[in-house]
Amino acid sequence: MITVDDVREVASKLPRSYEALVRDRIKFRVGRIVYLAFSRDETVMGFAFPKEERDALVASEPGKFLMPRASELRYNWVQVRLDALDQSEMRELVVDAWRMVVPKTVAATVSVPAGRDIQERDATRNRPPASSVGFAMEGVVDNPARARFELTRDGHTAELIYSVAGDRLVLRHTEVPKALGGQGIGGELVLAAVRRAEREGLTVVPSCPYARRWIEKHPDRVGDVAIDRNARR
Repeated sequence: MITVDDVREVASKLPRSYEALVRDRIKFRVGRIVYLAFSRDETVMGFAFPKEERDALVASEPGKFLMPRASELRYNWVQVRLDALDQSEMRELVVDAWRMVVPKTVAATVSVPAGRDIQERDATRNRPPASSVGFAMEGVVDNPARARFELTRDGHTAELIYSVAGDRLVLRHTEVPKALGGQGIGGELVLAAVRRAEREGLTVVPSCPYARRWIEKHPDRVGDVAIDRNARR
């Protein structure tokens, strides 16, 4: 189980980061901006996270991630149960949260180790068939006119916004309506993007935090598709 001390070991070494005790709650700040905060019993950690992608994150793993309190919904904020994290995932969440509150020049000084860095694409003869990375959920379509993968069900549409820059497929934002939450739809949108990248020989750039986390957690479904794992917004 991850503890506050484990998080402190990471957060205390980040540039401009410092610890504060506010009303018996441990928080980490940059300047006056809080990017990490713990519940009083130290079992739940709140952290900075894009609010536009929060619903998709919580829906993907509702046993791990929690919506913030109603008074905090207007902020870029979400919560996670510490006992559901491992060391590498904790470090990624902490560093990504910190990156949201520091200048880009400062953020660029810290990297998060990942299993694989940018992978070189092999010739098509060495690339596995598209089916090797799994099949996307029925109903997911690529809508190039709106630059998004989308799935519409019961009058609600989930989407993954992307852009194509040369040989790079940039995944920018995932949004899943609450009515479609808990069905794995966000992950299926990411998988559809991965399959397109494989077909067209593109490198996936997961700028969207949700997409990046899904890719890291499902290497078996990603296969040998080239991923720029150092991508940030």
